[in-house]
Amino acid sequence: MKQCPVCKNNNEDAAMFCDNCGSPLGGSAPVAPPPVNNMPQVGGMPMGQPASNAAPMGGAPAAGGGNITCPQCGTSNIAGTLYCDNCGSDLRGASAAPMGGNMGQPQYTPPVYTPPAQPVYTPPQPAYTPPAQSQYPPVNVAPTPPRIMAGGQSLMVPQKNEIIIGRSDAASGWTADVDLTPAGGTADQGVSRRHAKLTWQGQWMLEDMDSVNGTYLRGQKLVPMQKNALNNGEGIQIGRIQITFYQS
Repeated sequence: MKQCPVCKNNNEDAAMFCDNCGSPLGGSAPVAPPPVNNMPQVGGMPMGQPASNAAPMGGAPAAGGGNITCPQCGTSNIAGTLYCDNCGSDLRGASAAPMGGNMGQPQYTPPVYTPPAQPVYTPPQPAYTPPAQSQYPPVNVAPTPPRIMAGGQSLMVPQKNEIIIGRSDAASGWTADVDLTPAGGTADQGVSRRHAKLTWQGQWMLEDMDSVNGTYLRGQKLVPMQKNALNNGEGIQIGRIQITFYQS
């Protein structure tokens, strides 16, 4: 037990302040001298001096009821304590907790229920496949046959991807796809049996078939076996025969 150096009240060992007068109970706290009282004594006690264990008038009850919670530091003090055992605050105006209550126990607060977020339904979208772009005319399909004019007349042209231009030879049984013989395309005019070739590759290409007298396009002699793009309405020289090429 700790005895208050001021009022001589006995306190709990763990008390830091006197339950009766609120004086600090620490060892380093100065001890106030006992008050001098010249009042006449009655029955061995000075008149007008309260007993050491008597509660001041208007104070908290000495016994009964529950513990008293300090309004300053929250420490729970036993019933009848006038000053907080922890911080020395005046407890005479504090109310005691009811007996049997949850003394010193934190109140349980149920968590607020938050419903889970509902997922937003997104209907599946079918994958979009763009339609294939048609290429016209197709590269691997023979287009409408071109027109070839020679000597003011239109020559027969078959619908093929590769068209041989030259002269037919009855002796050997050779027939060119575009026969220049009706337009004067004979051997004397420098026209070979397999003189030049038209090839469809998305557009018409012209190449010389290594002829004896050569093939000319735009005034230039073509390198044998090399393809050259043709434009609509262009003139071509086969030997000494002039022909005109039309896309259709």
